[in-house]
Amino acid sequence: MTTDAQVADWAVADATIRRIGILVMASLVSGVVVGGVGGRIVMRISALAAPDHMLRRLTENGNRIGEFTLEGTIAIMIFVGGLMALVGTGIVVGSDPWLAWMGRFRVVGLALVVLAAGGAAGGFESIDFLILEPRALNVAMFVALHVLFAIGVVAIAAVLDARLPVEGERVMIFYMVALTPLTLGALATLAFFSLESFCGCEPQRGIAALFIVLWAATVVAFIAPATDRMPAWIVRFFRPTGYACLGLLTATGLWRTWEQIALIL
Repeated sequence: MTTDAQVADWAVADATIRRIGILVMASLVSGVVVGGVGGRIVMRISALAAPDHMLRRLTENGNRIGEFTLEGTIAIMIFVGGLMALVGTGIVVGSDPWLAWMGRFRVVGLALVVLAAGGAAGGFESIDFLILEPRALNVAMFVALHVLFAIGVVAIAAVLDARLPVEGERVMIFYMVALTPLTLGALATLAFFSLESFCGCEPQRGIAALFIVLWAATVVAFIAPATDRMPAWIVRFFRPTGYACLGLLTATGLWRTWEQIALIL
């Protein structure tokens, strides 16, 4: 026989699954649109603003400045947009419980976290920032992509939350299927910060470790309200740990971002 307490726990669990599923879907859409379409637009503006003597020079990836092809556009959509979408799911979901206190200003916190993650990953270390001019414009547009991704996630999540169904077994299955990219995104994030062969840069294993602890704290934060079987000490330990990890990740990433931008400008 199902008790009222069990019904309440299942309701909380369903609401949690729905919340995470919506965040994942919002991250995927925002990542593809901002990283793929937005990235292509930024590159076009950068080429138009570049002095004539820079046109047709090779970028770090071997592409010619000012030369736009269908293959190049598809590659940006898949690799830039797709990577931002996947990695973004882990960042967005992992930071969600720890940004709730910001209320309607959550988008500001998320934008800082996303920008910090980009800086921690060496997003501004590309030689292209030194090749292309005006440098300030290119840096500003690249920063804007991170901010627009965060704005897109919050806006899309709000629309989905208002329009997608709340109850029903099939509805919950749909949300659970939507969680699949979250696992891929978490693995991609860890690989990016841990494996030189994956990121093509010096691994930042300390950042990867912080993400692991942050995600563990996030799992506890999502599960704890739906069950009374979790030991109280785990909740007491991981609650401040989640805030501390996100704060340390953000501070470290923003500092690295500032150092990289300072070298460019």
